Amino acid sequence: MRLVRLMAQEDANELIFDARIASDVLYVVSPNFEQLELPLTKLLEFRPGTSVAQWSTFEVDELGGLFIHWPDLDLHLGWPELKQIDDPEYVRPLSKGLLADAKQLGSAFRDLRKERGMSQLELVDRIEEGELSTKTLSRFERGDQFPSATTISKIASALEMSPSSLLNELADRVESIQLPTNRKSA
Repeated sequence: MRLVRLMAQEDANELIFDARIASDVLYVVSPNFEQLELPLTKLLEFRPGTSVAQWSTFEVDELGGLFIHWPDLDLHLGWPELKQIDDPEYVRPLSKGLLADAKQLGSAFRDLRKERGMSQLELVDRIEEGELSTKTLSRFERGDQFPSATTISKIASALEMSPSSLLNELADRVESIQLPTNRKSA
């Protein structure tokens, strides 16, 4: 019954139906039977100072399948977070609700970059080779995707800012942005 309920969800591919550990790998299964195999070494790297024993005791959210909870670590991780731990370059596709936020954030970042007198290429050149492409930066500025925390950190460094300063600056700018709507006035 739980499987049927989860499969009926719009975002079933990002829900967690089951999870198990075998041979030092966390196996996570979605209601659509997509499987994520996450080596425990990656979880240990994600949360330094933790042990395999702490990662081995967990509970899957039985109601909505939204997360796995590790009580010993006081940690909840959903499918997108687990996928990003496995592949740091993974960027979650945006839902309609997040799309406007991404466009505002991208617009605020583009304005900040231009105020600093930098082109996309100049910014990318300040980041270690291969760490960020102009294509990825462009997708971020257009609002097609949110940057990962790693990307935010690299961009902040290239702008000679701390990641928190960059995020605070972007948050201040986003509050003042008004996106045009496609609605016709009555």
